[in-house]
Amino acid sequence: MKYRIWSKADSAYVNNDRNFVLSQNGKIRALGGSTFLPEMGMVPEFCSGLKDKNGTDIYEGDVIVSKAYRNDGIGVFNFDERAQFTLNELKGEVENVFTSELKFDEGGFYVSDGSCECVLSMYVGDMRHSQPIFELEVIGNIHESPDLLK
Repeated sequence: MKYRIWSKADSAYVNNDRNFVLSQNGKIRALGGSTFLPEMGMVPEFCSGLKDKNGTDIYEGDVIVSKAYRNDGIGVFNFDERAQFTLNELKGEVENVFTSELKFDEGGFYVSDGSCECVLSMYVGDMRHSQPIFELEVIGNIHESPDLLK
């Protein structure tokens, strides 16, 4: 599992994750030690396994812009026909835009627009067959740019 580590003391991400090990229970500790990161003033952030529209890995703690576009191919083209279009060709009007921190809780990643929480699994798969078409973009993280959430 891919992860990154934020050091509260240094106010920066730790560059060398080879000094840490992921235990069987999903906790991260210093290599050769028994102290887990939260006890050391460090915050582990797991990768969601998804990439944003620019190909950037999306991690827990990232601030992302989520856009929902109407899929102009739904109801017009069947499944096989939609597969011949690019995603940009099927994108209609923007139906919703919100900025949120990516959070991890109870085994899943999610974003929230304040009124509802969207589990990130909604963003997996071939969006040509999704209504709406979702697009994510990482614009920062909660540590280095918390003002993005205001």
